[in-house]
Amino acid sequence: MKSLEILLIIIWITGCQPHPEPDHAFTITPEETSPIPASPLLYSHFIEIGFGYQIPPLMAECFFNRSFERFPPYNGKSKNSFGLLLKHGQYIKDWSGEAWFHSGYEHDNWYIAPGQPENPAIIKDESTYFVQESPEIDVRMELLEGGCGHGEQSIHVSNNEKARWGGFAQDGKYFEQGKNYRFSGYLKSVQGNKNIEIRFSRPGKWEEPFFAARFELHDEFKKYECTVPYGGPSDNVTFSLFISPGSSIEADAFSLLPEDHFYGWKKVTVDVMKKLNPGLIRFPGGCFASFYGWKNGIGNKDLRQPEPSYFWGGLNYNDLGTDEFAMLCNEIGAEMMLCINMYLPQKRSYLNSERNSLQYTDYDLPQFTDPGKGVKEAADWVAYCNLQEGEHPMAGLRAKNGHKQPFGVRYWEMDNEAARWLPAEDYAREVVKYSKAMKSVDPSIKIGMITYDYTEKIPEMLEIAGKHIDFFADRDDWQEGRVEKLVAILNGYNSENGTDIRYCNTEWQVHPYGAPNPKEEVNQRFLYGHKSAIKRAMVLGTWYCGLKAAGYLMHWQRQGGMVEFINFNNLSNTHGQAVIETPKEGAYLTAPGKVYELLSRTPGRRPLILKGYEAKRNDMIQGQAAYSLTRDTLVVYALNRTDTARVMEFDFSLLQKDFSRMDISVLDADDVFARNKIDMPDEIRRSDSVQKIKKSHLRLQCPARSFSHVVLTK
Repeated sequence: MKSLEILLIIIWITGCQPHPEPDHAFTITPEETSPIPASPLLYSHFIEIGFGYQIPPLMAECFFNRSFERFPPYNGKSKNSFGLLLKHGQYIKDWSGEAWFHSGYEHDNWYIAPGQPENPAIIKDESTYFVQESPEIDVRMELLEGGCGHGEQSIHVSNNEKARWGGFAQDGKYFEQGKNYRFSGYLKSVQGNKNIEIRFSRPGKWEEPFFAARFELHDEFKKYECTVPYGGPSDNVTFSLFISPGSSIEADAFSLLPEDHFYGWKKVTVDVMKKLNPGLIRFPGGCFASFYGWKNGIGNKDLRQPEPSYFWGGLNYNDLGTDEFAMLCNEIGAEMMLCINMYLPQKRSYLNSERNSLQYTDYDLPQFTDPGKGVKEAADWVAYCNLQEGEHPMAGLRAKNGHKQPFGVRYWEMDNEAARWLPAEDYAREVVKYSKAMKSVDPSIKIGMITYDYTEKIPEMLEIAGKHIDFFADRDDWQEGRVEKLVAILNGYNSENGTDIRYCNTEWQVHPYGAPNPKEEVNQRFLYGHKSAIKRAMVLGTWYCGLKAAGYLMHWQRQGGMVEFINFNNLSNTHGQAVIETPKEGAYLTAPGKVYELLSRTPGRRPLILKGYEAKRNDMIQGQAAYSLTRDTLVVYALNRTDTARVMEFDFSLLQKDFSRMDISVLDADDVFARNKIDMPDEIRRSDSVQKIKKSHLRLQCPARSFSHVVLTK
């Protein structure tokens, strides 16, 4: 049934022709579920740097490995999370066959031109992402230590031909019609003719560039730049750099950006983030945060050092840091939460293969071992983000980096999965040290203490750190009753101690590891090829997850303002477990993203008790109602996760309020495993309409696999 037809039958008002009894009837009472209205930050999100390949597709930078670095292989933790690590050591190397794959995940090789680039979707542990020779021309590429100072490595390219120009290239640069692009790169002449030519062409059309620019190089590294106008059709193009016969050069720290980028973010990223409308975003992890030096990700990008993503494998370019994150959040109106790295001796050798079987590269990290230095780094980060220029050297550094006004970061989480390093009481004592130092810089900030791995020890932790924290940094995506239990603990502690600690979920996912496999959850076609285990990545990002997310979010809304925010894991490009995807060709909301787009704008802030009804967040059918803050608007929510259309009736006569207008939004799809894609962005349909209402009973015809949001106003 089409969405328009659904809208024509969606509403019946009591008082018209006789109707059959509803499948589900709810009586809305004026009693609110909580004395505190639901938080405006409830519908929040989470960015993790260095996890697989989620960050580069968000950003405007067109080059892959723009500084010609060694690319550490993704470790087993990443492969497992991506759904690439199978049993018996099997590893899927061709990413293009995965349900979540799009062009944003491509790893484009640097290769000799003319030549062949190899398949950018084949991701092997032994891949260097450099093709150093070509059967088509006698040009060689060598990988050198050093360079212009950006990273550890540069390339040396020599043309051994006697009469033919040749060089190196990278495919997969998606250019949009009518845009200008800006190339920059550090180059130096080593031998022979000092002239080089930058070319942009159709793939394989080496001698027919639509743009070319010549430069005469110096004997030392110098930055060269040019603007590349593009009037052709939006498509992938090839970048190449050609040198004359008998000459050689060195190259480092390249960049290729569209001129309409926003502090390094793609314009379409910012546009789709505005649609998503996040309340808060967590950054830079996750597990990555526990091995992050924030000072490496600020200031001039030509001076920032790329480094391994120690925890997940792969390369962290440090092109996305505090400055870029703050600019994005300020632009889209989202609160920021930073997750700090607690320096501890235990972290020095944590990432070695003897302790972690899925760790392929051993890292010795003495830089993260001094607890006193860690406390100072965290306090400096607060100063960098929140103080006025002149109040602290770090605030002066922020201004020097081009950001005179403070960023205003209110929420700070004390590390991630701290049970790896410390028992509960020791962790709580470290939280006190950090909180005191950080709040001495800015007393207005809010400090979050991890609780998810310390459940039985929470009372003892509160005794140690309760006066120094402002929220629980918890996780809850599987256990019914956990939120209610922790909120009850907080209410008791707050009442006795005059505190106002809130519950927050800093990272949750719809489809957890070890999920059951009944027919209505995940059917056989979404299992591994050898049928031995659920392949999570096939399910993540589907309408199954969108519908389930709606049920969970309704549950958290019912708790009222004691639940301050819930961060979806993850924001983008995370093996389908994301609310947005950003391929090279654009950006779009996933199925869960469509739910967040709708609910993040709901006026419902005062959830109401439904008489004789108690929903469970995993229920296939759910009803809910909430007042607006001023109680002059009523919002009704109806979730139907089943494959059968259902009639739900809501009786609001006990409210003794008259409403005359209904704004109705319905999300639905033809299949529970439907997923949006760049060429099919509306597989999850949204239908909006306005209706009049005259009575105090509302009947909704809820399509199969649907979520309905109805706003009643006078």
